[in-house]
Amino acid sequence: MLGVLLAVATGLVGVLVLLLMILMSRLAIGIESKNKHGVSEQDCSRMGGFAVWASFFLYVFLYNLGWLGDVYRPFYFHQHIPAIFISLLIAVIGFFEDINLTIRPLRRLFFMLVVALIYFGINDSLLPEALDVFAANSLINEPTVLFVGSVLLFVGFVNAGNFIDGANGLLALTIGAVFLFALIVSGEVIFSAIFLGLITFAAYNMLTGKVILGDFGAYSISSFCVLTCFYLYNNFEISIWFFGCLLSYPCFELIRIILVRLVNGSSPLQSDELHFHNYLYSFLQNLGLSPHSANTLTGLLIAIVFSYVPLFLCLGEIIGLDSVVWLYLMAGYGLGLVVLARLISPRKFKNPG
Repeated sequence: MLGVLLAVATGLVGVLVLLLMILMSRLAIGIESKNKHGVSEQDCSRMGGFAVWASFFLYVFLYNLGWLGDVYRPFYFHQHIPAIFISLLIAVIGFFEDINLTIRPLRRLFFMLVVALIYFGINDSLLPEALDVFAANSLINEPTVLFVGSVLLFVGFVNAGNFIDGANGLLALTIGAVFLFALIVSGEVIFSAIFLGLITFAAYNMLTGKVILGDFGAYSISSFCVLTCFYLYNNFEISIWFFGCLLSYPCFELIRIILVRLVNGSSPLQSDELHFHNYLYSFLQNLGLSPHSANTLTGLLIAIVFSYVPLFLCLGEIIGLDSVVWLYLMAGYGLGLVVLARLISPRKFKNPG
């Protein structure tokens, strides 16, 4: 009986996400123009993040009804309420962009930093208790440095996640790898709830391209992701460099694109088509793929190589969770991204966003 209830609950959540995304793709609000991103082949809805969170809270509701029994360890929902709250609070900043009430990038970054500093200043329990980075341990783990560094890391990754919400499935699959790992390591059903919503969204996104997470979705999911990494780091023996590998693409791409823009004499916050996923999309199109196929394959390839390969190496016990090898692998990802970007960089760009 428990298995039947679990199957029904999971099916209900999946159906809800699909119905919401179909509905949102037909609404006239939060529409993303196909000309805004070089990897977009059609206008699409920016409301995908709402569907993911709706599925998450439905899963919580069904769990509280007892439909999921004790298949997993305790849900620990209340334990994660502060992380969910700050994630959704940060997401409000992006929501204005989704409904075309534009806030300049620098102001968005400022508001995000202020909110994070105030919130974590009041409740710093969500941040890392200490970081193991070899020779710099004594400096980095000085309380003020650790606090400021953790807040900057949080804000930086939230923006890095938003940077890659363009290629079909890329952000959802990348962050989905973190929540899948969290579910396996901790057994907490809360991570199953968010993972299910993300994977269902990713499947619909890759098949149709009609809905993206949007700034609300990208900010909230990225916030919850980095706070989940902090939580796992504090409670399990896991190398910080392992998380760096899982999230290597958004992190290194953020650094790379900022450096490229500075070298080109443009603002680091300026929107353009100089991202690696734009390059890969154009490269695949030149091989003869249709725009939609190139878009979906771009997101799938990057997520597999940069996130699911490290996940496989970990779960297959090929590399230990606390091994220093993750540092070398992460460095390899950074170098590889730079080399690949130079190799497939197109000479011309169309309609920079």
